[in-house]
This record gives sequence, C-alpha cells and structure tokens, in this order.
Amino acid sequence: TQIAWYSNEGDDLTMVAPTDSNAINGSGSITTFGGTSCANPNLAGAAALVWSENLSLSGGEVRDILTTSAMDLGATGRDDTYGAGTINAESAVRRSHALSVDNELANLYSNTDFLA
Repeated sequence: TQIAWYSNEGDDLTMVAPTDSNAINGSGSITTFGGTSCANPNLAGAAALVWSENLSLSGGEVRDILTTSAMDLGATGRDDTYGAGTINAESAVRRSHALSVDNELANLYSNTDFLA
C-alpha cells in the first residue's frame, strides 16, 4: 500500500495502480517490471475488464467506476498521494455488471457513500 519513491503525487493524480511486478522477459527469465510502464497496463487491463462487462459504458463512466470503486489509501477520500486510491478490479467489474443489469438500482449507492 506504499507508493514507490519515484511515483508522482499532486492534485492532478487520479489514482494509483500496482507496480514493481514480476514479468517474463523475451528470453523467458523472470524480471521485475516497474514504474509507469507497469502501472498503466495494470490500470488499462482493469478498465478493459470493466468495459467488457458493460459495453454501453462511455469512457467517462468507466473512469468513474474505477475511481469510485478504488480501495481508499492514505487520508480518507481523495488525496494528493494516492488520488482516489488503488485499483480494485473486482469491485469495479461488479459495479459495471450491476449497472448493466439494473441501472436505476445500481445507482442508489456507490463506495463513496460509505466513506466517513
């Protein structure tokens, strides 16, 4: 739950995603894959899963689902270190599915309603 020393921070940060992950390089050896080159594909993959569950979503709606379903880190709510928090792919996909089944019912609550 700690961001890497080289990670960006600030008021324009949307959210954070996993980095410093194991990967297999071209020769078949396991190596560490890190930085933005790792975080961006992790977040893009989660976004693709969310969208694949509900193809009627716009890009803005996918972004909203990802940020409102994120696991809050640091100070409660959005902060300049973690943004909305870290990606929670399972929660985001479940929200996307709920919206595809019953949009009105699914919009009664979001994760942000339960933050104190």
